[in-house]
Amino acid sequence: MQKKDATILYSASDIVSFLDCEHKTTLDLIDLETPLPKAEDDDEAMLYQKKGFEHEGSYVEQLKKKFTSFADISAYKGDIDEASIKTVEAMRSGADIIYQATFIKHPFLGHADFLKKVPHPSSLGDYSYEVIDTKLARNPKARFIIQLCFYSELLRHIQGHDPLLMHVVLGDGREESFRCADYSKYYATLKERFLKRMQSAHSGTYPEKHDHCDICRWRNICEEQWIKDDHLNQVAN
Repeated sequence: MQKKDATILYSASDIVSFLDCEHKTTLDLIDLETPLPKAEDDDEAMLYQKKGFEHEGSYVEQLKKKFTSFADISAYKGDIDEASIKTVEAMRSGADIIYQATFIKHPFLGHADFLKKVPHPSSLGDYSYEVIDTKLARNPKARFIIQLCFYSELLRHIQGHDPLLMHVVLGDGREESFRCADYSKYYATLKERFLKRMQSAHSGTYPEKHDHCDICRWRNICEEQWIKDDHLNQVAN
């Protein structure tokens, strides 16, 4: 999440984090007003991030060889307003692939890895777009589908209808596809829960252990809380 013109914009990661750990959402909101100390990435986290960039970069090169019309929005990522304008322009021009597509639909901001042109009519013409995300994992995860739903909904506001499919390219190069309609109702319910939670601001939450704690930027704050409270999770095994 980030502040822009006195309003807060929420990302796909914010909704996924809310689903994983509501206390992280609380700390994210506090950090917007009063910056909190962030945990530094360790060597393993930095290596994983590096591998993720390499995987995405490799897929970029594959697409450039396969398609002649490749629109790269990444150069505008520092200016989200300009990036969103360039994304719409690329869609209206009919680019085959749009890299780092940016969407703003208050209060949401999305950066989709790729948009792929498909022969399905929309308000753009005799074509429309579907979202592709790249992930290092070897198997699809629920959080991936939530992110794809987030981007697909933002995409709908531009092209006038929901994409039929959404796709993830996994770490082994396989592409898995999912029907948007199969997950849209669940995503709508989750989004509604998230927005209600945002309205309650800093509601009382407590950190609970999760699988992703090791890579969370607030892990030091939660660890200090557990030590202070002599939490049971401090007991080995």
